[in-house]
Amino acid sequence: GLRGALGAANQLSVTTGIFMVSSLGDYAFVVENDKGDRFCQWRELAWCGLGLCTVLLGMLYMPESPRWHAKRGDQAAVEAALRRLRAGDVAAEVEAMLAEASPPPQQPLAAAADGSPAAQAEAGSSSRGGAGLGAYSRSLVVGVGLCMFQQLSGVNAIMMYTTKICQEANVPSPELAAMASMGLQVVLTGVACVLVERAGRRPLLLVGSAFMSLAHFLLSYYYVAQSLHIWAPSWLALLALCIFIVSFSLGMGPIPWLILAEVFPTEVRGTASSLATAVNWSTSFVVTLVFLPLQDMITRQGAFLMFGIICFGCAVFVQFFVPETKGKSVDEVLSELSRRGRRGSGQCRDVALGSVASQ
Repeated sequence: GLRGALGAANQLSVTTGIFMVSSLGDYAFVVENDKGDRFCQWRELAWCGLGLCTVLLGMLYMPESPRWHAKRGDQAAVEAALRRLRAGDVAAEVEAMLAEASPPPQQPLAAAADGSPAAQAEAGSSSRGGAGLGAYSRSLVVGVGLCMFQQLSGVNAIMMYTTKICQEANVPSPELAAMASMGLQVVLTGVACVLVERAGRRPLLLVGSAFMSLAHFLLSYYYVAQSLHIWAPSWLALLALCIFIVSFSLGMGPIPWLILAEVFPTEVRGTASSLATAVNWSTSFVVTLVFLPLQDMITRQGAFLMFGIICFGCAVFVQFFVPETKGKSVDEVLSELSRRGRRGSGQCRDVALGSVASQ
């Protein structure tokens, strides 16, 4: 019940932080010169960030993961950690964690002889104890791919243009409207934390990516129509902006972080999550760095058209590579990824044999 909400809470923290910093930078720490230009007092704003860093002190009181202790076979540490994290008796959960971390030694051979999905899942749990990150290539494709698509979706470009779009739409206070859109993103991400455990991961990712693509195509049309002086109502740009914010907040915003914890076993999860996070923020840096030069090179409408194609590609990626992880254990997810891989390679092999036969 809580796995989806807690997994998506990372993006809720990110959007809340962005909203707080933008609010302080636009209203609390602003000065105006003689010409009427407004500037953010970034030095004072930086002190606020330093104050928030004291939250890190809470890590001193945070227990180590019970599953990590279970993997090391430390029953006393597992019980101590769970008692700090749970209310009530934890004996049954301690036994379950230790049993999951210590599978029977002969299980891989038995499971190999049985082709059933359940046996394959059990074989995966037995044989993956000493495996490194390279043994989970399909999980890496899913986790790293979603983190890349999250930033390549153009979310930073949309947020950069929010104020300008509101100005062109003749909104009375475009800066306030832009701030309201950030607040809306926080609220919708909170909704996603609840919805993700009910609707599932794949439906939200598929629908979200499709509508993000639609939003980019609408913005591209809007700027093309403006340049050609044809029908381009300002509400069309506002509609595209709202569609994108809603779609991103419910799908590609929170869910990639959740899936990272569901496609990797405990022993490689930390390394895999670190790698995917590094790729995510590196991609964010690159997109932010090149967006303005890209816009000068291929125009605004070309840039948003490109983002629309990328979002459509994300929907295709989810359809063919991302399994549904709702209500499934890591072993069940790994088994599903393995079946998808075999099915894909089988299809490729059939195509190749068909081509040879036709020749």
